[in-house]
Amino acid sequence: YKLRSWIAFIKFEFELYKNPHQNLTEVFNKIYSKTLMLDQTDVFAWESKAMYTTYPVYFQNYVLAELISAHIIGYYKSDGASIIHPDFYTFIKKYFYEPGASLSWSDKVKIGTSSEITSNGLIDQLLRYEET
Repeated sequence: YKLRSWIAFIKFEFELYKNPHQNLTEVFNKIYSKTLMLDQTDVFAWESKAMYTTYPVYFQNYVLAELISAHIIGYYKSDGASIIHPDFYTFIKKYFYEPGASLSWSDKVKIGTSSEITSNGLIDQLLRYEET
């Protein structure tokens, strides 16, 4: 739900900037209903999102963070290790915090997980969620 909501917010923002003079509530409800597969009409939800004016083009960062998190956790758990263990926090500190700004986030992911970021971790996570 969370990921689909963010995707709906991103799609809406593209439409908002494409034509800000259209009926934005109607556009939002149409996109949100289609993306979340919910019947939503006459809801003024987009106006409650200050991000559109305070941090424009920002919602995609949430999707990217989810993708990065799933990739890192998927890598770490692939050897049967637990993320609820002090060793995981040591791993995170070593590869993601200690380098600071000396490396880009994509380089940190590549060095820490020995692979480029892919959508596989997120897809696996979503499929496991569907099974529960």
